[in-house]
Amino acid sequence: MIKIKILKNKKGQVTVEYILLAVALIAIFQIATVSFRNNENLKNFQEIPGQIFRNLVENGNWIVNENVSRNLHPNHHERHYTPNGSGPK
Repeated sequence: MIKIKILKNKKGQVTVEYILLAVALIAIFQIATVSFRNNENLKNFQEIPGQIFRNLVENGNWIVNENVSRNLHPNHHERHYTPNGSGPK
């Protein structure tokens, strides 16, 4: 049988682990950066909440589509008009 020698000197173990951890973190950061650039996810994180808030302020609802949002504004509902006012009840 072959006997495996166990290293008794582990002075460089921490250095090797730190380097491996740094390489892994840099790789994850680069993958995330490329993903955000290609898919424009960061743009969606900024635009959609801003568009929702803008529609809420301008049109009174949370719908993202501006055409639908404008049509649902309370001022666009059909109202009846009585030039002489309402009669007595």
